[in-house]
Amino acid sequence: DFPSKPKDEKAMFSLVRSCFAMRRKTLQNNLAAAGFAKPDILAAMAAAGLDAKIRAEAMSIEDFIRLADALARQ
Repeated sequence: DFPSKPKDEKAMFSLVRSCFAMRRKTLQNNLAAAGFAKPDILAAMAAAGLDAKIRAEAMSIEDFIRLADALARQ
């Protein structure tokens, strides 16, 4: 059973690359380094149901889809 698809697949894959840019950094720090504003990051993470201290390696595909869709709404 495959997870749902992101609204913008290209944006999601770009997000995944950003999330793993610095492997041991938290998701927040990687997204901030990629140019996202901290308030947008925190709002999207909350909307996606993600812990503020999560690292990309601990996320599921569904987490990335929810986060990509939440960031797209920011």
